[in-house]
Amino acid sequence: MIKLRRTVLLSRGNNMNMIKKAARLDVDAVVLDLEDGVPPQEKQKARENICEAFKTLDFGRKERIVRVNDLSSKYFLDDFTRVVATSPVDCIMIPKVSSAKDVEFADRLLNSLENEK
Repeated sequence: MIKLRRTVLLSRGNNMNMIKKAARLDVDAVVLDLEDGVPPQEKQKARENICEAFKTLDFGRKERIVRVNDLSSKYFLDDFTRVVATSPVDCIMIPKVSSAKDVEFADRLLNSLENEK
């Protein structure tokens, strides 16, 4: 059965109140942002908030998506190792993809992290 995404809500990962509200709203998917919506000095807080939210909040049947920082940024690897690999994420949104090699790299990294569990 194909699940439709009719409504998708984007919420900044550094604002726990926004994340809590997103978990309660009647939407099909929630995107928790680590990228452009989060200032550099709050990237770590955003990662911690997202991990905590996935552990403690009930997202119901919503698809849980994390938008990581782009592969060329210094934040990308931490996004993957601290959030994606440790949380129940349904989908990863990779911004600013410049080629198929970017997606292939992210896929290999994700597979490697999943095999370590």
